[in-house]
Amino acid sequence: MAIDFTMSAEQRKIQKMARDFSETILAPVIPAADKEPDPMLAYQKTKGAYVEAYKAGIAMAMLPKEYGGAGLSCLDYVIACEEITSIDPGFACTCLCNGLGLMPVLWYGNEEQKKRFLGAATSDPTGTYLSAWTAGEPPGAERRRRMRDAVEAALSDVILLGTELQVRLAVKAASELVEGRPVEIAELVVSLREFIREVLDLDPIPAGMVVPRQGPVRPFAAASRGASRQEGGESRGGGRGAGGQGGGGAGIGMGSSAHEDHAGDESPHR
Repeated sequence: MAIDFTMSAEQRKIQKMARDFSETILAPVIPAADKEPDPMLAYQKTKGAYVEAYKAGIAMAMLPKEYGGAGLSCLDYVIACEEITSIDPGFACTCLCNGLGLMPVLWYGNEEQKKRFLGAATSDPTGTYLSAWTAGEPPGAERRRRMRDAVEAALSDVILLGTELQVRLAVKAASELVEGRPVEIAELVVSLREFIREVLDLDPIPAGMVVPRQGPVRPFAAASRGASRQEGGESRGGGRGAGGQGGGGAGIGMGSSAHEDHAGDESPHR
């Protein structure tokens, strides 16, 4: 079945409006903004154009008419933003970020919230209302990321410098880390400890001394498998970059990572 990409009369009207705005109001301010090395000052040089976009209904056109917007569909708004992007992609992103910040209110907010936030967005007398969407990480996420990077760096060292058994155990642990499963390192830590003590000609650990089992490590205790894979992709480079500490450093690093803060509320260990 063929798809008809011909724009409707209303869409052509939207396209022309956006093109006229872009060529007559936006285009004149862009050269000065592009020459400004400071991103914030460059952004401020487009303020006048944004006020005009707000007054013309472009900046909040994605919002429904009952809340003061133009009620444009996603496709219609993309048509408008495409014309703006032909002059300056950054300015188009400024307008699109209004939708990024406000559409969740439209989708999931109650009526009081919609009137409060969407109404404010479309009734600013100064024409400077901007919305944005931010994402934060839950408490403890940074610690878990640092720990994951440390474990990956240690595993990289073992894979590079370890014995055949140690390499097999490290590859297994690295695979578990990538897949978001508990990382079993106890056997690897024991192998490294015994190897290092033998190389350094140290006495064996006394037979009666009980060394706590180390692991499994849970770098993302609250994360889903999909999130674990995604963050794993982001952090693997950092882990490799921190490599090169040698087998001794790897054994110590892994042992301390699996043991520290064991009693914390958000401990990633069992």
